[in-house]
Amino acid sequence: MTSLKRLTLGSNLLYGSLPTAIGSWTGLELLVLSFNDFTGALPSQIGSMSNLTYLLLTENQFNSSIPEDFGLATNLRDLRVNGNQLTGPIPTQMGLLTEMSRLQLNDNKLSGNVPIHLRNFTNPQYIDLSNNCLTGDVQLCDYFDNPWFDFIQADFGGIRTKVINKTECNIAPALNESAQCSGP
Repeated sequence: MTSLKRLTLGSNLLYGSLPTAIGSWTGLELLVLSFNDFTGALPSQIGSMSNLTYLLLTENQFNSSIPEDFGLATNLRDLRVNGNQLTGPIPTQMGLLTEMSRLQLNDNKLSGNVPIHLRNFTNPQYIDLSNNCLTGDVQLCDYFDNPWFDFIQADFGGIRTKVINKTECNIAPALNESAQCSGP
């Protein structure tokens, strides 16, 4: 399916796993499957979708890690996989997505440190990493030395952090009451 440009199937009653053949939809620029009941792994083949600009998979039941190959979809500007059950670390390959302007990984079970490679985004506008199990000492303002940067929200070890305006680097912590993290 190389001629299909946009596929929007959000807010339906779709279920099951996404087929690996989705990677052959190389002409697709927009894929919206949010607010369904898809399960299983996110197919790594999405990384081979060279024209994909918008990928919205919000509020499903995906329960895998984020495939490292997602970093190969270098035209991706908007990735929303929030509200799933994704686990594991945020892949460092996400730093290859230099055109990323909106990244929503919130409300999952992601763990580990936020990769410093996210600073490779050239035009970040909105990044939400809240309500996960992320840890580490992170100087958020060092991540994005970009005057276009507008908003980041992250959760590190139970402390939610918001940087509202990069140029002023205002940091406002708030307690995270919804992430279900195990361990120390």
